[in-house]
Amino acid sequence: MSEQYETNYEFSGLGHFGTERIYLKELKYELNFATIVSVKSWCRRHDITIFGDGHNRFIFKYDLDKVYISLQIRDLKLKYKENWQYAFDLAQRNELYKMDELSEPQSIHNFPRYKPQSKAAKKLMNI
Repeated sequence: MSEQYETNYEFSGLGHFGTERIYLKELKYELNFATIVSVKSWCRRHDITIFGDGHNRFIFKYDLDKVYISLQIRDLKLKYKENWQYAFDLAQRNELYKMDELSEPQSIHNFPRYKPQSKAAKKLMNI
């Protein structure tokens, strides 16, 4: 009994869909590192697997994207608390400025009133 499996892979110039490669030589410039050893260390710190293609070493682009996205999510959670997912969606569309529209305007009555300190300022405030 033989089963046929249908695959829906789309092909690009670099291989199957979702498997775009970034060679460590390119990643070195992307991360602005001086050596490949630094790149390998960075990959280990971020739990990114390095693959081999002959003498060339590479990672998959989705691993790099995952690192950048997780840093962005952590930052958005600090800034926008429970609204971080909405902020993330806006950031993906390059419309993060719309988050300012969500914040409620502050009342001027919440600010402490000015209290004059010098004699001249107190005299001016009595006028």
